[in-house]
Amino acid sequence: MWKKWLDPLEWILIIILAGFLFWPNAVLPASVFLLVLIRLFRDRSALIPSKNTFLLLIPAYITLIAWILGGAVKLGWKEVELWGLALGVFLYFQNRDGHELRLLQQSFILWSLLQAFILLIFLAFTESLNPSSFSQQVRDAIEHRFHIHPTYITAAWSWSLLLFWMTSKMRFIYKTAISILFLVIISLTGGKMPILALGLVGLILILKTPQISLKSRIGALAIVAILSLAIFMTPVMQERFAEIALVDLSYSEGQMLSSTELRIGVWSCSLNSILENPWLGVGIGNTREAVEQCFEQFNQVEFFEGEYNTHNQFMHFWLSSGIFGLLAFVVFIAYMLHWSIKSKRHILFYFLVYFIIISLTENYFSRQLGMVLWAIFISTALLNRNDKFARDET
Repeated sequence: MWKKWLDPLEWILIIILAGFLFWPNAVLPASVFLLVLIRLFRDRSALIPSKNTFLLLIPAYITLIAWILGGAVKLGWKEVELWGLALGVFLYFQNRDGHELRLLQQSFILWSLLQAFILLIFLAFTESLNPSSFSQQVRDAIEHRFHIHPTYITAAWSWSLLLFWMTSKMRFIYKTAISILFLVIISLTGGKMPILALGLVGLILILKTPQISLKSRIGALAIVAILSLAIFMTPVMQERFAEIALVDLSYSEGQMLSSTELRIGVWSCSLNSILENPWLGVGIGNTREAVEQCFEQFNQVEFFEGEYNTHNQFMHFWLSSGIFGLLAFVVFIAYMLHWSIKSKRHILFYFLVYFIIISLTENYFSRQLGMVLWAIFISTALLNRNDKFARDET
């Protein structure tokens, strides 16, 4: 009797979880908690962590140890707490059949398309923007209205597009048409590294997928080349990449810094702080203070207006947990890549490559959206028991 209402409730919660990008922060932990509760109600033994679940928690162990050794500061608990959310996702999706996982993947793709359509309507009715700073004004308008960093939107939607190509059974022409529309909207969010990751992983996907004929491969590469050119010709992306060529690292007083200049300054200070604490790091929760001490040399108020972290997941592990924490994380990622190739888990392989690339410019484990993106797709690609689903049919 309970199955009549429990199954639909579970499907609704999975669909809600798949739309994580635009929900308020409290919705995601509540959804994960209810999903775990449902699974516990059905089968208590199903929540016993598997070997692979323990494996996925290696970054959590590094974070927890670094937090304790760093003095267990209150500020660091926020980052530690995010791994509790990831654990809930891992426990729910471990040993699941393909049905729930396909529902999540398809819902994520549909949510992304719907969110992109909403964003396009919003920008169409936004007051006219100044052409001289079009890119930054678009990004500011998106962040102000939706309370999401535009780079995280780009990261989620770019992976959604890759997932769409790997899992959709649509005809090639329809997939291409939807992808072109989606790419145009993605380019408006202006996240440089996720778009580069999308291009690189898409290229690997085309070259490495055996089922694609030579004729289709050449056609796909031509389409990718044309789309890439079209994306880089949009006003937002032109401005975003043009700022790289105009970088001014003098950091003179009163200078208006671009996002690239800010990020280079953050990386420079992060590296300086790492070299001062290379072996054990400064601990989770102490990284911002360590980096801000270095910011004082720039005489630039912009470095203190936001909460700037290392903007690189690998540097963050090194600064927070020392060289041993960094090495543990690198070995973990390398092992996962090796295992995904050996076991022919295609989605897992492409997600790992994609995540490595986007992690070069952001700390995704330090924000809820980044953690949920990682937890959902690493667990659905690794922990399920349906090998055919895990390996997909690309």
